[in-house]
Amino acid sequence: MFAVSGTLTHQNKPMSGAVITFHPTNGKLTAQGTANADGKYSLTTYLANDGASAGDYAVTVYWPEEKAKPTDDPDPPLPPDRLKEAYANVKTTKLKATVREQPNTIDFPLP
Repeated sequence: MFAVSGTLTHQNKPMSGAVITFHPTNGKLTAQGTANADGKYSLTTYLANDGASAGDYAVTVYWPEEKAKPTDDPDPPLPPDRLKEAYANVKTTKLKATVREQPNTIDFPLP
């Protein structure tokens, strides 16, 4: 595993709470992270912040609305994506990344 961290921004502003997932193009395990208040994320595959395997990835980003509506549903639906699912589907995302066999910093400045 190799450390992967970076910053998620949208229109030059941090994407607090955005979930970023690296989906391997070669069938290895996915890695995921959540952006903090500054938009910074670190990927986890097995253990917190352990990174990802070296290789090429399709990258998805889901940025939920800040406040979910209260519900009595024990399994409520996910809040709407602020990016209108532009990067949420692994089959249609245009975001790509390569994890190298070293510590990696990969930023995603989204329009």
